[in-house]
Amino acid sequence: MKRLIGLVSLLLISCASQPKKPQPSRTTPSLIRAIRSGDKIAIHTLLDAGVDTQLRHQHRSPIYFAVDSGDKQLVDALLARGFKPTLADADHARDRGFPQLADYLEGRTRTGAQKFFERAVAAGDHAAIDETLTRGADPNASIDDYTTALGLAAEKGDPKVVQRLLAAGADPNRVPAKGRRTPLARALAKSRFAAAAVLLKANARSAPGELYHAVRSDDPEFLTLFFTQTRPRPEDCERQLSEADNADTLAKLLVCGADTEGYYGSLALSRAAAAGDLQRIQLLLSAGSSATPDSLVAAAASGNATVVTTLLTAGAPIKQSAIDAARFGDHPTIVALLEETVRRDAQTLLTTINRPKPEPKPALIDSAGDLVIIKRRSKKGGESKADKPTYKRTPDQKRFALVVGIEDYQRVSNADYAAHDADAVAAHLEAAGWPKRNIITLKGEDATKTGFAKYIEEWLPLNIPEGGTLVLYWSGHGAPDPLSGTAYLVPWDADPRFLKSTAYPLRRLYERLAALKARQVFVFIDACFSGIGGRSVLAKGIRPLVVKVDLPTPPVPRLTTITASGPQEIAGSLEHESHGLFTFHLLDSLNQLASPGEMITVKTLFQRLAPRVTDDARRDNRRQTPHLNGPDDAVLMEPR
Repeated sequence: MKRLIGLVSLLLISCASQPKKPQPSRTTPSLIRAIRSGDKIAIHTLLDAGVDTQLRHQHRSPIYFAVDSGDKQLVDALLARGFKPTLADADHARDRGFPQLADYLEGRTRTGAQKFFERAVAAGDHAAIDETLTRGADPNASIDDYTTALGLAAEKGDPKVVQRLLAAGADPNRVPAKGRRTPLARALAKSRFAAAAVLLKANARSAPGELYHAVRSDDPEFLTLFFTQTRPRPEDCERQLSEADNADTLAKLLVCGADTEGYYGSLALSRAAAAGDLQRIQLLLSAGSSATPDSLVAAAASGNATVVTTLLTAGAPIKQSAIDAARFGDHPTIVALLEETVRRDAQTLLTTINRPKPEPKPALIDSAGDLVIIKRRSKKGGESKADKPTYKRTPDQKRFALVVGIEDYQRVSNADYAAHDADAVAAHLEAAGWPKRNIITLKGEDATKTGFAKYIEEWLPLNIPEGGTLVLYWSGHGAPDPLSGTAYLVPWDADPRFLKSTAYPLRRLYERLAALKARQVFVFIDACFSGIGGRSVLAKGIRPLVVKVDLPTPPVPRLTTITASGPQEIAGSLEHESHGLFTFHLLDSLNQLASPGEMITVKTLFQRLAPRVTDDARRDNRRQTPHLNGPDDAVLMEPR
């Protein structure tokens, strides 16, 4: 027993020597008591003294207890000290009958901020958008399975809201899991072009189907931005032809390079004929669309005699289905017109068959009024060693080229090998880093004055981007005005007697090119302007040696020109290479300089080709001296 009593005593002494652990306080914290009692002096004294923002009583924050009084100022004081509201606090406020305070608190939570953010975007409330973003709303969050906040803002069309969301980090190309349309697609579908412009500047991607909506804009600045940023392919434009329901939209698609001779062009013509839209029909026909039997059937069914006559004039074949369509539509005038045309065409055919054959004219004489041109056959040469590029550079989407080669002219003598020149130059440009789709080639009948002017004055300004590079190459005739000395480029359909109205002034070309947004423009002209032969022409009866040619100089430093010869010289050809002399040495110099992978400036290129052109011309007992104008340090080809 004594031993047991001793052990108990030792145990009690040991316990007494151990420090006592503090027991958790079951009392209400001072701040909570002050809030419950409404003692504002005590509340502010405690807050000023510093209170743990993680303070909880019965798992509830001080804000929860502040809500009981409905005092927003007290809630704001707690929020200002760093206390974070929860959805439970907001629900408690709503249960206590303070809905405005509940919304206020909910908006201060991250989840609530997101809801208020979506509402603010839908309402276009700029201040609320900024506030909810500051509270942590995610600008890339999906509103539903189909759209994002940026997509909703794009549909609403407020460019300032779109700009705010992009600045906050919204992805211009994000599409939710079940969504199919980007923010740009949504903006274009609703014709919100101002919002679409903001998205395009943020590098929003475009799908081919959005082109149709974009070209409905009447704003030239937006159209320029759209075509510059999205680079629609001609085939994309072609697919939209049949959807164009007005002439303005159709014209913009044609400028984009749509081919009107394919399926979509024929379908567009038929739909225009069915709608009786003469303006659309004329646009399509002038762009090369063929008047098809289907288009005539559609016109006959609509009963529009003017449209029917237009298509017949354009050569639309008449089938029985067109007459049946007019008869079924109860259009007797159209029926009579079609049947009379069939009878007249049949009679014309019979007369032609029975008519005695006239005496054949000399095959090489082409008469144009009082101007008789004796045309020889153009020289169709073989391949040249300079045709194929021996180098390859990485394509750059900012590089564009317009290549013109006119060999067989309508009214003037041929320019030997010009078409071959153009093909070879286009091949070299593609190898040098010019994307194939950015190289426009005009040859023969495609290189009319109108055909050339539309690319210089409309297509290039619309497509050349800021900081881009353009190469313009011309192989064909030049001509001087015998009175003023003005130098002209001679298109396929030019008449040397009427240069002012049928040819293209060289000075005007330089001015148009200087107005482009390109960083650098290179012009290569394999033509001459002396009027004394070679690749130059004058009207019949003019004495060429009294002509003083005015060759313009480039108006801006970023425009560099290299011409094949001087103003009183002939630009000739090199028969054994099947090229113009200047073009052959241009291509050969590119091969020699570019193959090692070195950078090529205009200076290095000119220093190699000019003496070789001059030497070959001397061997032909004539003078030909290439001329360089503009900065010679401009880089034509980057190193490999």
